[in-house]
Amino acid sequence: MVSARLMAEVLDHYHGSRTHKLWLLAFADKANDETRLGWCPRAVLAARVGVSEVRATNIATELIAEGVIKRERPGNRYHSTVYALAELNGRVVPERPDSDWPW
Repeated sequence: MVSARLMAEVLDHYHGSRTHKLWLLAFADKANDETRLGWCPRAVLAARVGVSEVRATNIATELIAEGVIKRERPGNRYHSTVYALAELNGRVVPERPDSDWPW
């Protein structure tokens, strides 16, 4: 599954670090256009971004703190974590995201 719409949204509207943008592109490639939900194995994200698996996980945590993604279902040994991508079109990333997930 390729989500060209979400990938274009990341390219056009995410203005964070290049590493974070690359992580978001790798994630968006596997996300659903309608639900904005996606899951991608940590090893795949790490390989696509060119970082270690630990760093790939840390990037996800940083993106959560930015309010760009939300962890919908935690992963475990057998299942990847499911994330939801926020609407990026015209969105200003808050300094500290609200705990109630603003979208």
